[in-house]
Amino acid sequence: MTIPEVEALPEAHKQAMEQLRYADGIPKDYDVRELLRFLRVSKFRVEGNQGAATRLRKTIAWKATSLPMGSANDLPSLPQILDSLATKKWFQLLSLPNCDKRLVFYCPVKNLELGQKAVPWRSSPPRCYGAPRLLEQMCGLFHLWEEAISRLTDDTPEDILVLLNIKGVKRPPLAFIQRCSMFLGLHYPGRIFRIIIYPAPPRVEHRIRGMLKFVDVGRITEAVTLVCANSREGLIRELNITRTSNTDGVLSWDDLPSDLKDTNPLPCQNTKPAVPPEKLSVPKGGQFLKSKSEGPCTITPWYVEGVDASQISLEEELADFAAFVLPVPQELSRRLALRSGVQEAVDLLCTGATVKLVGPDAYGLIVGGDALQMAVDIDDANAAAKVLEKAGHTLTTVSPSLQKVIALSPCKTQIELLLGSHGASARKCAYVIKQWLTEFAPGAATAYTVLRCVLRPRYTDEVFGGLSADALMMMVIHVCRRIKNSQFVPSAKKKKKKKTKGVEEMNDAFRCNRTMNAERVVRCFLKYFGSEFDFVSFTVDPSSHEPLTKLQPSNIPTILSPVPGWTLAENCTRIALIQQQLLYCMTALAKADAKAATSAAP
Repeated sequence: MTIPEVEALPEAHKQAMEQLRYADGIPKDYDVRELLRFLRVSKFRVEGNQGAATRLRKTIAWKATSLPMGSANDLPSLPQILDSLATKKWFQLLSLPNCDKRLVFYCPVKNLELGQKAVPWRSSPPRCYGAPRLLEQMCGLFHLWEEAISRLTDDTPEDILVLLNIKGVKRPPLAFIQRCSMFLGLHYPGRIFRIIIYPAPPRVEHRIRGMLKFVDVGRITEAVTLVCANSREGLIRELNITRTSNTDGVLSWDDLPSDLKDTNPLPCQNTKPAVPPEKLSVPKGGQFLKSKSEGPCTITPWYVEGVDASQISLEEELADFAAFVLPVPQELSRRLALRSGVQEAVDLLCTGATVKLVGPDAYGLIVGGDALQMAVDIDDANAAAKVLEKAGHTLTTVSPSLQKVIALSPCKTQIELLLGSHGASARKCAYVIKQWLTEFAPGAATAYTVLRCVLRPRYTDEVFGGLSADALMMMVIHVCRRIKNSQFVPSAKKKKKKKTKGVEEMNDAFRCNRTMNAERVVRCFLKYFGSEFDFVSFTVDPSSHEPLTKLQPSNIPTILSPVPGWTLAENCTRIALIQQQLLYCMTALAKADAKAATSAAP
């Protein structure tokens, strides 16, 4: 079977298609379009761990054991799934397509079992979905997804439009998002055309995009467009539907689910409207405003219209501050364009080498003027310097001993190119950090961003004895592990009955993997490293909740890296000043808590 998309492929890609069709374990009559999707997501690599053949074999084996529903002992039956979908209304496949003949998959997020606890997505076998109700939700998702695929024809697009209604959601179901992202990314590549989130004003959009960096383990939002709408007209435009009913078999506003039509847009302000200017009395500094009738109101760069101090928690303000500090998509695109330019220069001068993002750019937590760190498979510093010059950057430092080349881009962004073993270690470190951020989402990322801003620029510059970004990240992960360990309480019923052992172990896993709260991470970090931790006698180990004892006491802090044999903070000489800064912040928070308690008292 041939299709126009295959005929239009370059010759090398056609050869990859033929190689995949005749690979071991792949049926000879397998759908060509499905083969093409797996090839595209694998960048037309056939063999290897990330090759299309390996991914497709795993998908075929997974569908054989998990579909149809009820084929395994631990999966609910199809009547159970259909009954749950009808009564609980987790998901819905709309009966009519939009104007592009594209099917629409609808999910009211509030109907999902909220309060689920995020679980490490690599901590269990690929077929393990989590708690029983999460398992039932995942099976309902797969059933409707398979139904949507069966309705596709040669005249309809092969990708599906996903619409999420987030009205009334205060705590997103992170466990479901992680599992959904993982399984759709593994077994249904290229099936999502666009994800539309409604209603979502700009302030909510920032939070969503920040959260998805660390729970989207399947990298779905990197391959598809994520759109946020906050008005009826905007939703109609993004869905590409008509405003009134018609006889053309096209989805219209009247055909949408009633709960979606009844959903009103969210206000663009963070809480209730700001106090009118004529009612405000501004003290010295102009930062804290107080009204005689409305109570305290604060104006900050991330609350430009003002917010009632009694109506917002520290957790919410930390999240909003982190969203305000982190770069917007346009800034990230400019930094990615710099990486692409370096890759093009590498392809011209050093065939076969690959440029990878490391450091804060690898996991999207760029604060202020962070340098763009990249690792490349080149050992020669002079050759790397020529690469940067070819890309149009101005060289500033070439250090063969440190395996590093530093340059300045035309837009004044500092570029650090890490070479050889140094670059390989940085890539491994970035890979592990992304897994840890997913495990402790979303609190770890928010706390790290806030603490970077608390310490910079005086105490985060390695040249002047400050903490590097990776060293601070390891300290945050260490604190997260201490919090996680304090939450774990072994199940008392685990040994009573053998048949309930799996359920009790699952409950223990969920109990010790609660959603990490940014406020608690920040408070514990300030107290632990500001007053309790002894950097002279102990070492920070990010893989454990307990510190390690140094063989020989030293005033230089020792912070272990995820890469064995690699330590961080060797040049940090200002750790005493950093501890004073953290202690000062902890004292300021305590005073703010006391002030809030006094003002809240009747």
